Order: sequence, then C-alpha cells, then structure tokens
Amino acid sequence: MISNEVYFSPRWKDILGYKVDEIDSSFSVWEKLVHKDDLSNAFNEIDNMIKNEDKDYQFNVKFRMLGKDGRYVPILSRAKKIFDQNGELLRLVGAHVDISEIVAILETSQDITKLKNIQDELKHQAEHDSLTGLPNRVLFLDRINQSIKNAQRYSEKLAVSFIDLDHFKEVNDSLRHKVGDILLAMVSKKFSEIVRQSDTVARLGGDEFAIIISHFNKDDGASADALVKNADAAMYKVKNSGRNNYQFYTADMTEKVFERVMLETQTRQSIASRFQRRINSWHGSFDSLEPSGHGFGFARKVDRETQRIERSWYQTLH
Repeated sequence: MISNEVYFSPRWKDILGYKVDEIDSSFSVWEKLVHKDDLSNAFNEIDNMIKNEDKDYQFNVKFRMLGKDGRYVPILSRAKKIFDQNGELLRLVGAHVDISEIVAILETSQDITKLKNIQDELKHQAEHDSLTGLPNRVLFLDRINQSIKNAQRYSEKLAVSFIDLDHFKEVNDSLRHKVGDILLAMVSKKFSEIVRQSDTVARLGGDEFAIIISHFNKDDGASADALVKNADAAMYKVKNSGRNNYQFYTADMTEKVFERVMLETQTRQSIASRFQRRINSWHGSFDSLEPSGHGFGFARKVDRETQRIERSWYQTLH
C-alpha cells in the first residue's frame, strides 16, 4: 500500500490463460479485466477492508474476470492485511481462486432441482383435479390400495363413500358451467374441511366425489375393486330412493345393480329386436320376444321398458 505496487503471480495469470510476459502487473489491468457488473462490489469490499479497524478483517469476494480466450472466469478473491512494525497498513496479500468447477456443480445442482420441481409438478397435475385440487381417480385408487394394506397390517378397517350432487346438471344448464365450477370448488373445500387428515377426499369427475375413511367398522369388501363397486351400488340405491339421503351398502344392493345392468342390456337388445321384427314383417315373417334365462317376469319388465322408450322416441319425433 505504501508503494502502490501490484504483483500478479504466474499462477494468477495462468488462471486467465495468459503467459507471464503477456500481461502487466498493475491495478489498472485488474480493473479492466473484472466484469463491469462485478466491479463496484469488488471496490466496495476492498474499501471496507482498508477502512475496517479490525486487523484480522479479511477480504472475501466473488467476481468474474475476462480470460485470454474471451470467456469470463468465476474468481473467489481472498486477502488479508499486512501491517508494519508501527501498526501501519503495509499491503494486502491474497489469492485468486478459479471456482469454475464449483460454479458448474452449483449450476448443475440448480438445474437438477429445477428438473425435480418440474417432474413433481407434472406428477401433481397427473394425480390431481385441475379445478378443485383434490386427488383424481388415479390417485384415489392408489390411496385405496395403500389404505387397504395399512388396514390389513394393523387389523383395522376402512370405508369408501361415494357422493354426488343432486340435480347438478340443472345448475350447469341454467346458470352455465362457470357457476357449476364455482359450486364444485366450494363443495370440495367443504368436504376437505370436515374430514380428518388421515382421510382422503377425491373428485372422480363431474359432480362425483369419493372419500376414503379410515378406522371404520363396516366390512363390505377386501379389495379396492370391491369397495368401489359396493360404494357405487349404495350410490345407485340413494338415487332410486328419492335422492338427498345416504345409504350404507348391503348385499342385496349388488343384486339390484346386477339386475339393472341386465335390464339395460336386455332392453337394448329388445329395441334392436323390435326394429328387426318390423323389418321382417315387411317380408312376411315375425319373431316374438323370447324370455331370457331370468324368467318371464324379467322378460315382461324388459318389454315394458322397451315400450316406454319407444313411446318416448315417438313423442320426440312427432
């Protein structure tokens, strides 16, 4: 500091790609090589070091310096103060360290972190409903399987509840889908507030929701498929009981659901058969409705349902 001399070691010059005789040892050279965006901070650190009364205060700053190849090299600069026998500041002694590898590692780590965050976000989108933020059907089924394993491990039971909103279609039809979406979001929030943290609320689609309830006493299924099927049967019972109520699953519900499925299947076949009989009648032939394996009572029920649908079609067309 007394002579205002600057010394750059051969190692310092080599960091920037210069030979010993290719660059002068002067403060002005150092100032030109430091990146303009880092220069002010470097000067402030040097000034703070000189003015600081603490003799053990050390200079520690990072900046970029221009290399011979035109690329900037990240540098960690460290320095300490040297005093003479009278306690006067004599000079600053330090070193420049190339931290390119460290910076590369940190940048790679940041890139990995960003990639991990993107992957987590994509996974969240794949497993959650975009409107309500609740688990969707994919995550719901995974949660059921995990809950069943936990229940079996600890000899506990769980329940699955299916919920839908009565006459929700009328809301969408009369007030438009935007209002319907607001209603779904409000209902989802309410469901999430009333269940325990150990339970799962999911939106399966439309106005259909499901809740996995842990520590439940009923025993109506040992697999995810059985629980979902039985919960759906209970839901069907609710709809056939005037809506606006709830039902616990009972074994006879499965029989009724099976009968409903068979009725729908037979009805479709019967409708197709009726049209075929009319075509056949034009050609002088006629096929009568044959009872299925479920008996004449079931056949009559199919026939009545078919006639009801035909009347409905006729009224619509005329």
